[in-house]
Amino acid sequence: MTLLLSAARFALVLFIFAVAIAFGTLFLRAFRPRAKDPIEHALIACGVGFFALELVVFALSVPGWLNRTTAYCMIAAVAAIAWNGWGSVRDCTLYFASRMRAQWKNGGRDTRLLLVCIAAVCLLEALLGSAPLTGSDAMHYHFTVPLVQLAGPLRPQFDITNSFFTGQSHLLISLGLALGNGRIALGLIFLAGLLTAATLYVIAKELSSRNWALLAVLAFLISPMVFWQITTSGSPDIWMGFYAGIATITAWRAFEGGDSKLAILAGLLAGNAAGVKYTGWIIPIAICAYLFASFRPRIAAVWAGCAAFLGGCLPLVRNAIWTKDPLFPFLTKWLNPSQLNYYVLEAIRGATHPVGFSLSPLHVLAYPFLLITDGNRFGLGQYFGPAILAFAPLLLVAAWKNRLAKLCAAVWGLTFVANVASAQMGRFLLPVFSIALALVFSGIAGAARRNWRQVVYACAATLVLFVAFSGAADLLYAKDFLPVAVGLESREAFLQRMAPDYQTASFVNATLAARQKEEGGAVLVFFRHLYYLRVPFVNGDPETSWLFDPAKCKDATGLLRILKEQHVRWVVISSEYPVDLANAFRELESDGKLTPIASKTIESLAGNSRIYKQTVAFKATILQLEY
Repeated sequence: MTLLLSAARFALVLFIFAVAIAFGTLFLRAFRPRAKDPIEHALIACGVGFFALELVVFALSVPGWLNRTTAYCMIAAVAAIAWNGWGSVRDCTLYFASRMRAQWKNGGRDTRLLLVCIAAVCLLEALLGSAPLTGSDAMHYHFTVPLVQLAGPLRPQFDITNSFFTGQSHLLISLGLALGNGRIALGLIFLAGLLTAATLYVIAKELSSRNWALLAVLAFLISPMVFWQITTSGSPDIWMGFYAGIATITAWRAFEGGDSKLAILAGLLAGNAAGVKYTGWIIPIAICAYLFASFRPRIAAVWAGCAAFLGGCLPLVRNAIWTKDPLFPFLTKWLNPSQLNYYVLEAIRGATHPVGFSLSPLHVLAYPFLLITDGNRFGLGQYFGPAILAFAPLLLVAAWKNRLAKLCAAVWGLTFVANVASAQMGRFLLPVFSIALALVFSGIAGAARRNWRQVVYACAATLVLFVAFSGAADLLYAKDFLPVAVGLESREAFLQRMAPDYQTASFVNATLAARQKEEGGAVLVFFRHLYYLRVPFVNGDPETSWLFDPAKCKDATGLLRILKEQHVRWVVISSEYPVDLANAFRELESDGKLTPIASKTIESLAGNSRIYKQTVAFKATILQLEY
């Protein structure tokens, strides 16, 4: 039954994918893209279609109309409106099936082995993507914020500062949740991983050959970073990878045909990568800068830049309306200084900058190596594997005569430079990982064309070791999720075992659900993972909540004012209050305004990592607040 339900959810995800292609095809008729085959056309249409779907979801979310009924009606209505575009879906499906049959029949043993390996990895990732949500950042805000916003009109959530980091791809999470299940939203993230792999294949095949392109796809999907991101992390960042890839392909087609309309479309698609996350803005900057330098007429590059801004400005406009800072909270110091929370701003900077951050020339030169050898300090860079670094010297013999290679180098290079200058966090390079792989595999193919046998053998041996090691690591990681994915473990038992703070959230739900319905009000919590709370809550952790600035909560009076504004009736502590708020809360206790009503000893995963399975036992206490 579990597998049947997972298959049904995945079928719904595939239907949404088909709707996006059909819907996007209607808009593409104005651009007339010159795609070599229906698959490439479908990828471009899909990028446009999902952007259009995001706009519709946003329009429903603003007044609070997004729910299960309106979500299903929206999908049905869009499918009907896009009726004339369904021919593209049919053509793409038939073409893809014929290509797979031809490659299996005529491709030889190597091609068949690669296709089997890719299919096996995709199947494993699909199974893991059907497990209940347990990702740390996802349970803090990626999924929590869209879930909370389903309860009413779209509004700012100052108690979860990271809510302002949610971008346009989070609207697809909102759609999945509205359709009735977080696993549908996870399925859409998995789909984004497959789409990114498809753009990688298109680019790599143009720069190398079919088998090298297939091997690049396998290396991409099996790398621990991608495996984690598209299965259990619950982060929508992989959408940036898809839009970066498809924007690069579209810009290349614009060069091939001297087509200004396609250049503008490339800008629009690149803007969608920026709409996912602030760091994604380097992608449209890179593509539009390359267009401006090389494309004629230059006015097309200017219009591409305008299209890029329109494609990614939705989160910026929203944040500017809510906070006067489009890049909240990074410009608040200058744009709205009276509302600045220095405490949270420093916490965000600490979380997005490694301890070893430096712009010294020696450190900058060492950063590509530190990314792999000391990845735990530099944004989990080791999860990408060593392929890019190991094969980087072969870039000298990549297919640089091809305009596509130069475009890829511009996007990858500028993104890497921006990462070095701003954050030095490896995981922020995920959007261009597929593009980087396509380039270095082009270098390997270049060595093969020059008959450098020893070099090619060394590369092949390195890739075999990488695939074997990554496959073993992925299987080791997957073993904790497969039991629930195939129905051998119940959802409740799995969450008790694998979801941080789930036991605390369950304790709060069981204790306060009935009381909250009768008395109203919200519960103040300090733990990070909020997704499974089913009572109205306010996040009080001063490191992640813009509301609870220690500078404004120095005493009970200031704290009580904020608690009243947020309609807090209960407070949950895990052993102790946050250090910077402890004195004010203890003062409320001594004044008799906070009294314990329930407690429980709980064992929960320690920290943000599920890999090491380190647990800690503590006493959770619920206190009632009297004003």
